[in-house]
Amino acid sequence: MKRVYDKTLIETCLKQTKYESVMSGLQKHLFVVQYEKGEFVTTPLQKKHLFQIII
Repeated sequence: MKRVYDKTLIETCLKQTKYESVMSGLQKHLFVVQYEKGEFVTTPLQKKHLFQIII
């Protein structure tokens, strides 16, 4: 798993979702997570709670 904070990539990913208008105002708090093949998208033992949009 790799977190990416590139604003251009975040905008590109948001445009691929139906949540763009709602989430675009939160961009300074957003990041893109790139998962490796075979990694789990959920992490039930992680203490932080994340809202994830899978694209």
